[in-house]
Amino acid sequence: MEHDLARYRRVIRAVPLAVAGSCVFAWAVGLQGFIQSLPTEPAIDSDIEAVIVLTGGQGRLAAGFRLLEVNPGARLLISGVGAGVRAADLVVPQGIESRVDLGRTAVDTVGNAVESRQWAKERGIARAVLVTSDVHLPRSLLLFRYLAPEIKVVPYPVAGPGDNPHDRSLAWYSAAAIEYSKSIVMRIILMFGGLDYIAGRS
Repeated sequence: MEHDLARYRRVIRAVPLAVAGSCVFAWAVGLQGFIQSLPTEPAIDSDIEAVIVLTGGQGRLAAGFRLLEVNPGARLLISGVGAGVRAADLVVPQGIESRVDLGRTAVDTVGNAVESRQWAKERGIARAVLVTSDVHLPRSLLLFRYLAPEIKVVPYPVAGPGDNPHDRSLAWYSAAAIEYSKSIVMRIILMFGGLDYIAGRS
């Protein structure tokens, strides 16, 4: 009897470990798929009406400025700019300053989508190129499609030092893991209507 009880207790103790191990394995497999599915090339196929850059890296700004320079009819929103930041601080190239708008209300990706939706609505913009890092792009697209469905978003990934898969740093993989985890959490939030009040669906 005591032997059976001890065996039962060992099984009970092993269940949480087995569940945790299964979750970690599933997460790792999902992360691998997430990394393999990251966009590597911009999907631009026609003239650009507008560009939205999500702040967080100098490479993003440079890409946004380049797009504006070669598309003289386009307008640029830099979303998530700090309150004290001026256009001059962002080193906006000469000749395009009048077509650059600074969005100051967003403090996260949800805010980026809301801010961009309002900006596009005020200017009658229906299609925009979304510039952000490659690992940040999947979650950004998810939120833009949910919170700003009026905007047809064209993804424009900006790769960091890990552009070459054989030269990706630990920091890049860490950023990818964080973004993958955030994407899972955000999908759960959206599944249960956690942002419906922002999207105007409640």
